[in-house]
Amino acid sequence: ADEFFTEPEIDIVVEVIGGESPALQYLKRALSCGKHVVTANKEVIAKHGAELLALAQQHKVGLRYEASVGGGIPLIAPFQYELVANKINGIYAIINGTTNYILTRMARDGVDFSSALSRAQELGYAEANPRDDVEGIDATYKLAILASLAFQSQVRPEDIHCEGISRLSTRDFQYARELGFAIKLLAIATFSGDSQSKSPPLSLVASC
Repeated sequence: ADEFFTEPEIDIVVEVIGGESPALQYLKRALSCGKHVVTANKEVIAKHGAELLALAQQHKVGLRYEASVGGGIPLIAPFQYELVANKINGIYAIINGTTNYILTRMARDGVDFSSALSRAQELGYAEANPRDDVEGIDATYKLAILASLAFQSQVRPEDIHCEGISRLSTRDFQYARELGFAIKLLAIATFSGDSQSKSPPLSLVASC
């Protein structure tokens, strides 16, 4: 494996393994060998992004992770470049498509969580093991990445309150509808001076 990273004809390494290990070790090795790196690995970037970026800068190579948040929607680059001169005080986002689909089905069609999840898996929206999505872990990783960029300081996943949607019932949606609200999983981070507040909680938002 080490011969791969030291091969002089290889300029760019694209990591598609996923998960923290062994992806992290491979990324560090590639950067240390002077290879540019492209990855969509949100877990590695959320937990070790600061270390990897420092390593990339030390070896004068690029680390690109645009697809780690938002898929094909450009979110990372604007934070890094276009918005860098702006002061961002808060992030409010729906950043997990799987849970948004499930919540929409439960609210619109009145189906229970298990049925909505099964349909999401049939359509390819949810993984065979959907834990990271439905328990808010995926949203936590993405929020940590965005908040670190927006507030220009490292925000760690373990500092974020994490809450999922697996305990919701059809009755919860009935109550929300009666009150004129919709249930959504929101990724929220706010910054005020030296104080930061970060959470991807279940929220009631005004129903349109």
